Amino acid sequence: MSLLSPINALFNHSGLRRFVVHTRQPLALAGALIALWFVEPSPWFWYGLAVSLVGAVGQWWCFACIMTSQELAVNGPYRFVCNPMYLTRYLLVLGLVLTLDPTRPWRWLLPVGYTVLYLFFMHNRVRREERKLTPIFGEAYQRYLRAVPRFVPSLRPYPGGRTLFWNPVAFKRNHGARNAAIVLCGYALAYALVHHVFPCCR
Repeated sequence: MSLLSPINALFNHSGLRRFVVHTRQPLALAGALIALWFVEPSPWFWYGLAVSLVGAVGQWWCFACIMTSQELAVNGPYRFVCNPMYLTRYLLVLGLVLTLDPTRPWRWLLPVGYTVLYLFFMHNRVRREERKLTPIFGEAYQRYLRAVPRFVPSLRPYPGGRTLFWNPVAFKRNHGARNAAIVLCGYALAYALVHHVFPCCR
């Protein structure tokens, strides 16, 4: 048994996963508000927001390219990496972490710690999804996995799809418009709190 086995087992614990699924939204909101209290108006607020927006836009593209468990996703970002949804979600949250200004003492530990936790989450989540999708899509999915990297995008696109692809039906099915509205409103709220509300309270 490797040293990482207990950590991977924790990320696959069914009870813990159920708890996170049921409480992720209020926990995320509470965590974001607490973190924003420590954010000060600075260039890092805008750097972080830019990184987060790149992740958000990438995630919206993923929403428009995937019909979960119905069609094998090989279009758009899925031509270059098997799991673009998780990569773009990582960037979305990483940008918010960067608004705390990692150049300040000890705050560089926040993006580092977040990255390590996310790697464990992504590794174990993807393994579970692969076991689920293999019997659904069979050999076609196995060929795709052999040709496209799991996590690091390739410069050589998968030959069986289209890069310039956007399926409005998939975008709607995956609640892309609602997600976009929530994210953009979140950015606007973060700006108002950091630049106008919290400075008056300190």
